[in-house]
Amino acid sequence: MHINNEYVRRGEIDVKGFFTPKDVTDEVAKLIKGVPANVKVFHKTVALGGAPNTHIGAHCSKPYKCEFTDYCWKHIPDYSIYDLVNVSKKKIADLTTLGVLEIKDIPEDFELTKTQAIQVKVEKTGREHLTAKPIAGLLKRLSYPLYFLDFETVNPAIPPYDGSRPFEQLPFQASIHIQKTDGGKIEHAEYLGNGKTDPRPGLAMCLVDAIGPKGSVIAYNAGFEGRCLGGLADACPEMSTRLLSIKERLWDVADAFSKRHYVHPGFQGRWSMKVVLPTLVPSMTYEDLAIGGGSQAQSAYLTLMTGECSDSEALNLAADLKKYCGQDTLGMVELLTCLRQKLGRSGG
Repeated sequence: MHINNEYVRRGEIDVKGFFTPKDVTDEVAKLIKGVPANVKVFHKTVALGGAPNTHIGAHCSKPYKCEFTDYCWKHIPDYSIYDLVNVSKKKIADLTTLGVLEIKDIPEDFELTKTQAIQVKVEKTGREHLTAKPIAGLLKRLSYPLYFLDFETVNPAIPPYDGSRPFEQLPFQASIHIQKTDGGKIEHAEYLGNGKTDPRPGLAMCLVDAIGPKGSVIAYNAGFEGRCLGGLADACPEMSTRLLSIKERLWDVADAFSKRHYVHPGFQGRWSMKVVLPTLVPSMTYEDLAIGGGSQAQSAYLTLMTGECSDSEALNLAADLKKYCGQDTLGMVELLTCLRQKLGRSGG
């Protein structure tokens, strides 16, 4: 039995509609044929005098993280050739044959993609890489007022509200920092559901009240915010025109980092906001926050939804959620300022 991800809740959960059966008899029969051979391999492995000599690689974490990863990877530096962007198995094999594990030790004549070459150069020189023209092109697309937007979502298996589906990303919180003019003061608006009722109508109303009909809506990895806005438009048809207008004006500050127009040694091949923001704005770390990541935010709101906390604990969770989401949007303000400053210094 599987959950039917096309099921839409209308009133009480319809168990027959919620689940969908699948006959796997033939698939299992094929797998059973391989069991005897697998058992022989298992016995052979158990009889070894030590750990099996198995190469490490992407299979150590996909489809699931192996519980022996820390043991098998203990000789690998924190920042290694395995962190090269989109590195192939062949390149890993070639580098390990050369005895190379750290990125800074990759030979100058080793074949790399353009993105990998930038990453290696930044690590070896310790200097940032900035390509001014594409960043300037991104910045020219901005128009005031600026709205810095971030959502937090939950995606429970059992849809909690009418009109929702299993595993649907349901936004329950938004933070919006607003700058109406270039150099103008920063204003803030926010919304957080109460955990007891569907947060989407209130959240949609907050957005259409806070975000005007003109101006750029800035997000980090804006595809996610776009999907949230589309879902809100479906759930709140009376506000769909305004919500879809907001979606059409999204501008992704992450493009400068994900497309490697700007690379800093501290990024170490990554471009998530949890890496980029503290690297460029050290005062804005997530380490000291009670809620410092999306999964923690989900867990906190699910606790509010289930009511498995006291009133005082609920207040603390709400305060922590607001602080976390607010840091994301204020962080985008800082990142945009940082990009403009660096572009100015580069002469772009």
